[in-house]
Amino acid sequence: MNPERRDSAAAPEPVIAAIATALGGAVAIVRVSGRDAPAVATRLWQGSPPLPELPPRTLTLGRVCDRDGQPLDRVLAVRFPGGASYTGEPMVEFHAHGGPAGARAILEALYVAGARPAAPGEFTRRAFLNGRLDLTQAEAVADLIAANSRLALKQAEIHLEGRFGRLVRNLHRETGRLAAETEARLDFPEEPLSLATPAALAEDCRRLAEDCLALAGRQRWGDLLRHGATVVLAGPPNAGKSSLLNALLGRDRALVTPVPGTTRDTIEELAEIRGLPVWLVDTAGLRHTEEPVELAGIARARAHLAGAAVILWIMDATQPLAAQHPDAGAEWDGRRLLPVLNKCDLASPTLPLPWPAAYPPVTISVLTGAGLEALEEAVAGLLTAGNAAAGDLPAPNQRQAALLERAAAALRDAASRLASESWETAAVALRDAAAQLGRILGLTHTPDLLDTIFSRFCIGK
Repeated sequence: MNPERRDSAAAPEPVIAAIATALGGAVAIVRVSGRDAPAVATRLWQGSPPLPELPPRTLTLGRVCDRDGQPLDRVLAVRFPGGASYTGEPMVEFHAHGGPAGARAILEALYVAGARPAAPGEFTRRAFLNGRLDLTQAEAVADLIAANSRLALKQAEIHLEGRFGRLVRNLHRETGRLAAETEARLDFPEEPLSLATPAALAEDCRRLAEDCLALAGRQRWGDLLRHGATVVLAGPPNAGKSSLLNALLGRDRALVTPVPGTTRDTIEELAEIRGLPVWLVDTAGLRHTEEPVELAGIARARAHLAGAAVILWIMDATQPLAAQHPDAGAEWDGRRLLPVLNKCDLASPTLPLPWPAAYPPVTISVLTGAGLEALEEAVAGLLTAGNAAAGDLPAPNQRQAALLERAAAALRDAASRLASESWETAAVALRDAAAQLGRILGLTHTPDLLDTIFSRFCIGK
């Protein structure tokens, strides 16, 4: 199925309704979409003019009532005509007071009037099926809702405005051009056509393959923004790990006492560091102990170290640093270990060598706040290493990157076939490359794929 346009002769989709905002705020928006959405919403509306005659995209004050005519709420209604709405279908929204009881009452009244509950992501799914968004933009809507940091929000906006989709569409168009030139030699073998040489076609395939791989290579940056990076606070007891967690969060999250070994379990909290989403993990102090609860906490700490993107090894600057050296072990292999000297307001020691870190120590004082900005800058630098220029560039998700890599492999295969003038097999490889790129945009899709993508969405979006 080509989802760029729905078949106009097909049976209309049923009217759907859902609350599109979180309950408990100042305003609750109840959204209705479908060919008969104005007719369904009219059964609740009391106001002038009648709801189907409301000026498009203009808020109008009125009331909504249940089927017995009993007022449910005083609302602002807005009508969106088909083809000029989020879903591409006629839509109506009621902007009601934010109390959950009133919003749910309006929703139940809409069900009685003929609407059905919207499935998760169904409004955006209809927008995709009606050609209002391509699949990359639809996925960006979910990223926008889930964004946990300023840079994640910016990346979602880049995709939603269509920059990633345009890059893929250009690759798809160029691949289609190469496929057409290749197949022309099969369809008109005796005609004196003015076509590119096999070597030129092969070079174009290799260039497009490199473009696909370059775009796929930005997945790491996209994963960082979409899912966040794990930054583990580790080190000996009483070095200030929990105090640093509280300082980075800007609130008291972890219990802090002068007693070594206070932290027994791990504490995970989402924070934003220089616009990046970061999962901060406070861990039990690493030391030799026979106490069973503390041993369990240390085991959990080591498990988190193994999966950390960055390890902040925090030491007490007032104590001998040689005794606070991390144990040699597999968890350090290939890890990003950043030494942090806390309590620099009380002492200024020199880090003894050798040290299992490629980076110089950052000196801080959690008590005074000294060095915290430098620490955040160092963490952000480690997380963005190799992605310094990626902030304003589209970054694919895992699905999109995998399809780009498959397209690149098919293009490389086509290049080798073209070089030997194996036109038929080259055409097959080029059609495969075009198909992979088309799947990114949603030019071809299956219901299972759409179910998987839109299941991530909340109801009402």
